[in-house]
Amino acid sequence: MNKQDITQKYVEFQVLNQQIQQSQQQLQLMSQQVQELRALSQNVEEISKSKANSEMYTNLGVGVHLKSKVEEIKHLLVNVGAGILVKKTPQETSTIVNKQVTELDKFCINLNQQVQQQVKRAEELREEISKAQEKK
Repeated sequence: MNKQDITQKYVEFQVLNQQIQQSQQQLQLMSQQVQELRALSQNVEEISKSKANSEMYTNLGVGVHLKSKVEEIKHLLVNVGAGILVKKTPQETSTIVNKQVTELDKFCINLNQQVQQQVKRAEELREEISKAQEKK
């Protein structure tokens, strides 16, 4: 293996390492999103069991909550994209959220498989580069 081949393999190795790091970061973000969706699904289930005029704390974001009184829960407003809100029953909302969890889980499995293949290829390249450098 000549110097140019070693250089090409080293560049490929570096690119793979960057891709692996990006994929791992993406996996971490997806895992957090899955956890948030699961918590949302559980919250929707709990709120659907609430009695009329029961009191609860509503999360306004960033750790700020508002004490509120909930009337009968027949519909929730679900953001379907571009700021558009659609009325859905709690059951419909749970179905939508659970579908999102399933899709994200599948995506995470596929991405994890890709990362494993990239790691394997990076190890192969590292070994090839090491062997080529030892021969010099």
